[in-house]
Amino acid sequence: MLKAKNPCIICGKERVVIKTYTEKVDGATYVVKLSACPDPACQKKVDAILAKEKSQRQGIKEASARRELERVERVKQSHKKAN
Repeated sequence: MLKAKNPCIICGKERVVIKTYTEKVDGATYVVKLSACPDPACQKKVDAILAKEKSQRQGIKEASARRELERVERVKQSHKKAN
């Protein structure tokens, strides 16, 4: 059986499994494996990059929701003016 490659995005070292647990979703059981770079300093850099990306995605999501609410409000206003 071939082992999947899981290199660190910064240093390229093979990541190690730090936690394994199972989840049940809609009757299916999934095994979740959390992995990290074996170099703690490198993992801190990875965590910082991932946190920044998560923050950016959240900002984009919030901006999209705000634009959608504004669009709905404009549509309501235009319907009021038409009637």
